[in-house]
Amino acid sequence: MPRPDLVELAATARRLRSAIPEPDRCAISDEAIQNLFERLKALQGSACREHGVAEDFPPPAGQRISGTYLDHPMTGVVISLVKLADTDVYRVAIKFDEAIDAATFPGQSVHRDRISCLIDGAGVSMARTSKDQPYLVLDRCPPPGKKKRAMKLTIQRM
Repeated sequence: MPRPDLVELAATARRLRSAIPEPDRCAISDEAIQNLFERLKALQGSACREHGVAEDFPPPAGQRISGTYLDHPMTGVVISLVKLADTDVYRVAIKFDEAIDAATFPGQSVHRDRISCLIDGAGVSMARTSKDQPYLVLDRCPPPGKKKRAMKLTIQRM
């Protein structure tokens, strides 16, 4: 049986959540909520594996990542990830495996091996270059190599 698309899964979850009136949400037992949560996580995991997408995105602290920084391919490790309260925006700090030359002028070099920026839920930085390109774009599939470490996501109130 083919699995539904990830976008369809998200839309279905939003529809189900909005269909339950607020007072009824509190009346649902903890056991029923836990059972539903486990079933949804299993379905999400199988859909992510089938589509070749990382299940936990943006990647948590300690996970290896790949992508582009100022149009240069890069790999590295997420040092920290903090979700800004009630938004789909994250502050991420990344340590690159190799320093990247961030200068665009010939004869000038500015090597960076560690950055911090704001990204959205898709892993694209909020800041853009003068050519309207995002500074940082993270790949959805983690690079092969070391296994990721499980870390906690911190929510920051603004």
